Amino acid sequence: PDQVIEEVLSMVGLSGLESTYPRHLSRGERQRLAVACILAMKPEIIILDEPTTGLDELESDRMMELMLTLQKKGHTIIMVTHNMRIAEEYAGRIIAMENGRIIGDYHNLKGRAS
Repeated sequence: PDQVIEEVLSMVGLSGLESTYPRHLSRGERQRLAVACILAMKPEIIILDEPTTGLDELESDRMMELMLTLQKKGHTIIMVTHNMRIAEEYAGRIIAMENGRIIGDYHNLKGRAS
């Protein structure tokens, strides 16, 4: 178990903070800690609901780079977001919805996800 904890904390950039009380972490660090908790369970699919809410642009990009890394390691990432910059920059596919209905399904050639 300790090895898994060390591995996932390293993966999300939180090595050395194992004994830090979560409320003493920044919002971005707490978001990454939440991802680490999920990663410890080794899921194939990761579903994120507004993972960048409340994060500045630097932390948002850091979270998305982590998601790209996880995708390259074989995880499927599904993300709900209202942040179109994040979607356009990082998503390989965007399904746009309005009032619970799909209004568009785009393969995003600009996105970094493959």
